[in-house]
Amino acid sequence: MTTRSFWDVLVEQDEFITAILDLQKRCRLSRGKKDAKEIELQSLLSKEGLDCQVHRLPVPLPSAPDIFVNGVNPETAKMFKSALYPALLEFHVDATIKSDSSTSTNANNKTIEQQHDANMTTYKVIVKTGDDLRQDQLVIMMIQLMDGLLKRAALDLCLTPYSILAMSHDTGLVEFVDGSIPISQILYKYNNSILQYFQAVAYQQGAKYDIRPDVMSTYIRSCAGYCVITYIMGVGDRHMDNILLRATGHFFHIDFGFIFGRDPKPLPPAFRFTREVCVFFFLLTCFVSIQAKKHACRV
Repeated sequence: MTTRSFWDVLVEQDEFITAILDLQKRCRLSRGKKDAKEIELQSLLSKEGLDCQVHRLPVPLPSAPDIFVNGVNPETAKMFKSALYPALLEFHVDATIKSDSSTSTNANNKTIEQQHDANMTTYKVIVKTGDDLRQDQLVIMMIQLMDGLLKRAALDLCLTPYSILAMSHDTGLVEFVDGSIPISQILYKYNNSILQYFQAVAYQQGAKYDIRPDVMSTYIRSCAGYCVITYIMGVGDRHMDNILLRATGHFFHIDFGFIFGRDPKPLPPAFRFTREVCVFFFLLTCFVSIQAKKHACRV
């Protein structure tokens, strides 16, 4: 068995991750639409020898050092349709380091995936280039800190402090929270109703609203927690695509490019009217109008 020094592991890790970041950047800048870029990414991952079929000694993943990976699965590689085309890669996990909660001072700050799946075989990460993730990493660190302090006070708000690591000023790795769906997709698929979504994925006959109590409790706690956190940190640019929900009831925010009161609009309104709010006010106006007509007829 070959013994590697700590320096050797760092060098191999740097070469492996740098090659992946460079490959994502090349595909992002290549011609063609999302599907063409995605096919090219899958092909180059195999050609460049970054897949798990190549014999490679495992290295720790920078964004999750307790997970050792030795390649990626090219067939499941995807690219999101956005200006920077971030890539979703599925790393093959060779081993994980189990930390003892009695000796670890950051036991409460572990991500959900690490807590519930110690024997994972794959680990999904979003690879980004051309985007500064340092601010996002700062916000996640603050959420981790708040989560740990709240749990020490026996208050679990079911937060989702997924891991983010800015590798440089324009590259980084983001943990992909498996099973998370944007609120916009949920509203589109389930008739503008989060209640119907939970009734479909966490149904329990006889329970309140026919939803499993643990899922409903998680949803209420996490929604309350993120409402307070995003207000305190002045998170801007909020819309239905950067607010996510899981079937377990975990509600959480992503994309913290605008914080401390900043907003992408030059003159952001004090209150944002989304489509759902407009529909609510329209129905409310119709109801008030009908009631007024009924009252006028009686008079």
